[in-house]
Amino acid sequence: MPKIVDPIAQRKMITTAAIAVIDAKGIDGAKLRDVARAAHVTTGTIMHYFDSKQAMLAAVLDDIVGRTVARMQQSQVKASSATITGFINEAIYQLPINDANRVEWRVWLAFCGAAIADPELLKIHRRHYRKIVSRVMIYLHRLRTGGAANGNEGNAPDNDMPLRFSLRDSTIAVLAVPVRPMPGKAVKLTYPRQVHRCAEAVVAALEGIGTRATLDPERWPLWCQAEALVEMLTPMLNNFIQESEKEELSEKGYTKIE
Repeated sequence: MPKIVDPIAQRKMITTAAIAVIDAKGIDGAKLRDVARAAHVTTGTIMHYFDSKQAMLAAVLDDIVGRTVARMQQSQVKASSATITGFINEAIYQLPINDANRVEWRVWLAFCGAAIADPELLKIHRRHYRKIVSRVMIYLHRLRTGGAANGNEGNAPDNDMPLRFSLRDSTIAVLAVPVRPMPGKAVKLTYPRQVHRCAEAVVAALEGIGTRATLDPERWPLWCQAEALVEMLTPMLNNFIQESEKEELSEKGYTKIE
């Protein structure tokens, strides 16, 4: 009997091999024969599942961004108390704080460089960037409604969820209660412009710190990345919540007295 091959598993295997090759050699240096060797297949097999190198690269970027979004979906903050500390704890997990994340960041930055001169890669890159920003907007909306409803959480430190960093095992302890939408419900979310603007700023802060830590890991260990992100996001998110409260009061016909 002929061997049954799972096409999804094969594509995944090739994509994983391509990530390793791009991490080691960059976009231009990643040849199909190198990917084939890493995946233990022939170049013909790769072309059977991807009609071009460009298609394979698009799958690689899909995979990298998919990992980021999956971590965001497995958020570890209580739905009943969306706080600034919780938001920042989630954000820290997206930085290059461990070996797996560092690989993702190196490949992401390799795509950033290649996209400058490649219109197709640039189009793919922008689409994925918007996907990440959209996901951050969901968390900001939770923070916006939770912070305003819970009495101006942004004005006081959150003692229930301290930031705890362990240099020994490179992990960060947070409370763990995943949040999922109602099953079977298709929801199209729309947010104020303020939420989108803040989401873009949050992603820019993450990209700045992540880029520095990827290019200079010795000077940017876990604790340094975490401290920098706390410094950048705390005032930004405090202001975001305060502006949200003013907006809510204004809609009700009140004015907040400072």
